[in-house]
Amino acid sequence: MGDPFKKVQPGDPIDGIPAETFNTFIDAALDFKARTRGRGQKATPQAPQRTIIPVKNMSGADRYRFDVLEISQPLFNINSDAGKERPMAMGVKPGGPSSKIAVLLEPAKVEEIARACVSGVTVARVKLKEKWHDWVDLKKDECEYLQSRVEPGGGYILWSTGQVGTQLVLLKISNPPPVHFPAKITSVESIGTGRYKYGFTEQEKKEKEHHGWKDKKEEDGGRSGTAFNLVETVADATCVPAKAGETVWMEEVHFTGEGGEEKIEYWFQYEEYEDDSSSSSSSGSGELTVDVPTCGMYNQCGTYIAFPQVRIHLPPGAWYESISPTLVPIYECQSSGDDSSSSDSSSDDSSSGDPSSGGCTGVCGWEWQWIDGYGMGWVKVSGECEPGCTCDPPDYLGSVPGEGATTNCYPVG
Repeated sequence: MGDPFKKVQPGDPIDGIPAETFNTFIDAALDFKARTRGRGQKATPQAPQRTIIPVKNMSGADRYRFDVLEISQPLFNINSDAGKERPMAMGVKPGGPSSKIAVLLEPAKVEEIARACVSGVTVARVKLKEKWHDWVDLKKDECEYLQSRVEPGGGYILWSTGQVGTQLVLLKISNPPPVHFPAKITSVESIGTGRYKYGFTEQEKKEKEHHGWKDKKEEDGGRSGTAFNLVETVADATCVPAKAGETVWMEEVHFTGEGGEEKIEYWFQYEEYEDDSSSSSSSGSGELTVDVPTCGMYNQCGTYIAFPQVRIHLPPGAWYESISPTLVPIYECQSSGDDSSSSDSSSDDSSSGDPSSGGCTGVCGWEWQWIDGYGMGWVKVSGECEPGCTCDPPDYLGSVPGEGATTNCYPVG
């Protein structure tokens, strides 16, 4: 049998078209009609996909589906016809967080080209370090997965299993805007009148948010180097330099140097001034301090309420505004006696601290410990009172965990 798709010439008879040829024409027409129905489009070439592009595996090893590479450069000269019409890129082993993410959608041997998602929504393999992490980015020298993180990165998790560990997630790849990152000042060096340069090390949150910060390892993308205080660039600035050991919010600034090469500098803003007699602040150093409750209230059976606090240091010129108080109900302790006795004892100032013994000779020992559901508080660890006597915890807050104290027993009622 001859070629069923051989074209005819003008004037050639078309009788007797083979069934295979005719049915192929019909199938092609139906397929085209289905793909263009309701779109109002004509038979024009489809534009290349911009969120899924061909990427050449230059990582030095065979890669599997959902492995990740870092985009390094266009595969073809960007000024060539091929470079303009169909974007293609080279993918290399990640050098660290950079947001230049390419998630392979099919396996790729060394120097083989495969489809990869570089923007938009895709399935991706992620190592979730904490179940509350929302962001991901590349990890240095790691092609098998993206690593989750607290701060914004090159991808946002739309869905995960909610469990820590390596897993497939639904991910939105995008390039986040520049953000500040926490950094600890490690050194201070004068470079002129009122100007300093600062050594710094990037910080990251510890496993539990209230535990503070720790140095971010270089292999996890931690940055370090020299930074400058933006406030010190102001003419005649009289601010005090930042102190070694302080944590500031740093910004990575990219710009073009004199020779046309890309330069990176790190800047932060730290503003504290020398004592000024004209300052309106009542503090001798010109600094206003504010003690602020930070939640975690606990109630020791109606005896007292304690709020953990932080002290905020504000620069001169800061002001405050009086606002409505927060009302917190105090729930009384219920004893085996009548309700009125427990109410009276909880509000009687003489029942706390170290009142007169009134004939009771016992002593109670207390230790400042963590109380689940409440926070830090006094826990009775030793001592008993005689019948008809009782003791209360100390009427002050402990300073450090494990601190000990004693109170004397006193008559009930």
